[in-house]
Amino acid sequence: MKILLLLLLISNTCLAGTSFKKKSDAIYTATGTSTQVISRDLDRKYLLIQNQGTDIVIINLASVQSGGNGIQIPAGGFWEPLVCPYDSIFIKALSGTQAVEILEGK
Repeated sequence: MKILLLLLLISNTCLAGTSFKKKSDAIYTATGTSTQVISRDLDRKYLLIQNQGTDIVIINLASVQSGGNGIQIPAGGFWEPLVCPYDSIFIKALSGTQAVEILEGK
């Protein structure tokens, strides 16, 4: 219970006192090759990645992923980290091509 409360407190204070505005909202195509879609940004305050495809998409921070390593987002799922990473973002489809929407805020 204490951990959950702490996580809620952290997530609520991440944007507190900052001016949050949409930096970008774009749809990318994930393929079988790991591709950088967003550059490193120390000013990033918010990140939401949604898999709009029909198979798993793999996210990796700061470097190209190999195999199935990374954060796996199922079809129709999303990843919204509690602590926003400032590293570059790489995406890769487990199979075929998958549409991925990325909302980034400053």
